[in-house]
Amino acid sequence: MPLLLIGLNHHSAPVALREQIAFSALQITAALPRLCAAAGLSEALILSTCNRTEIYTLAAHSEPVLNWLIAERNLAPSEFSPHWYFHHGLAVVKHLAQVSSGLHSMILGEPQIFGQVKNAYQLAKQAGTLGGHLQPLFQHNFFVTKKIRTDTQIGQKPVSIAFTSVTLVRRIFAEPAACKVLLVGAGETIELVAQHLSELGLKSFRFVNRGLARASALATRFAGEAFELSELTTQLAQTDIIIAATDSAELLIHAEPLMAARAHLKRTPLLLIDLAVPRNIDPLIAKLSDCYLYSLDDLQSLIQETWQSRRDAALQAEAIIDMETRHYAKKIRHMALAPQISALNQQANKIRDQQLTEALHSLAKGAAVETVLQHLAHKLTQQLLHIPMKLLRDRE
Repeated sequence: MPLLLIGLNHHSAPVALREQIAFSALQITAALPRLCAAAGLSEALILSTCNRTEIYTLAAHSEPVLNWLIAERNLAPSEFSPHWYFHHGLAVVKHLAQVSSGLHSMILGEPQIFGQVKNAYQLAKQAGTLGGHLQPLFQHNFFVTKKIRTDTQIGQKPVSIAFTSVTLVRRIFAEPAACKVLLVGAGETIELVAQHLSELGLKSFRFVNRGLARASALATRFAGEAFELSELTTQLAQTDIIIAATDSAELLIHAEPLMAARAHLKRTPLLLIDLAVPRNIDPLIAKLSDCYLYSLDDLQSLIQETWQSRRDAALQAEAIIDMETRHYAKKIRHMALAPQISALNQQANKIRDQQLTEALHSLAKGAAVETVLQHLAHKLTQQLLHIPMKLLRDRE
């Protein structure tokens, strides 16, 4: 059964479509068994990040998998049809390595995607949807990605979405150190944002998260304050920067509460950066006076500058991927031949034992050693060559 990949990413679709098919970790664990049952699949893995959702599986045709995804998320097929991409066979192996090593990331070479791929692998493993094809594929991919990180400079001075957000802060505010920042979420992205902002000189941090324990841990680290998500609306006032990155399926910051919170402020700019998919911040806020809202897609121009500096390393990474994809193809061919090779070995051992037994029997009866050895050599050669000679004749 051939490898199949169905996906949609930031190159093929805007965030408004990407957020409709984004999966959280809990959703992936529950969805994988449903996918396999509905589409008749033996193996499947879902990779879902801010910039992509991809399904890796074994299938001759993409329709059952695509139909499941459309039904699962209640999508409009005509709206999404121009944005899907499909890969088969070795193209899946190559694409996965490009994704995992950051070559297809919004920021070329960003390191977070490798961890996200490993997490997707663990989720599929927990769901019991990995088998004899996807498991070795992803193990091979982990080897290739680590080789790229070691042998090229693609990961030197890592730059992330979080770092790009801070670059935007530095460009917009003349004195960023004086800014008050509200961070919504408490995951890796928010932690990186806080770290970069702290290095920039910011000292006023408020962390809002569904789980207070994680927000409190970050608040302790960055000498800030922690609040539960239920208190988000009350924290919208008296802030210069709002950065959100949660896995919420619903918008968390809406235009009307924000307007009410800032009603007393006149001509005070507010920078909002939405790093989540699905989005956490209402797009209508971009129309409010003195509010400057940026989504992941809006960061593209900043990211292109980083891409230029990493292009040479990306070319080296592509060469490694091409070479290792050929090695993987050879390995798969050898694995496919393993049963036949084993059968040939068993047959050869059987012929050897049979002819040796006959030779020993002849010697025991007093036959000349030279005659027995000549007969043994002749029979072994004849019988061992019978199968390959038959295969050659059949090919003609």
